[in-house]
Amino acid sequence: MGTSTIFLDESGRPEVYSAKGINLVHNRTASKYLVIAAVRTNNHLELLQQGTEFKNELLNFQERTVN
Repeated sequence: MGTSTIFLDESGRPEVYSAKGINLVHNRTASKYLVIAAVRTNNHLELLQQGTEFKNELLNFQERTVN
């Protein structure tokens, strides 16, 4: 059995209160969405390559639509 690698990432701010104790939800400054994703793979290099290719496609698309 090969090695299994797990990647975990989050996007957004899960905080309800700021460092100064301000309620971010009531101030409407909290993140509207919190996204948590996990990927399990047996080939982390292939996953990294596919992720990089996807990111480059998005950047190229954005570059074409801005210009």
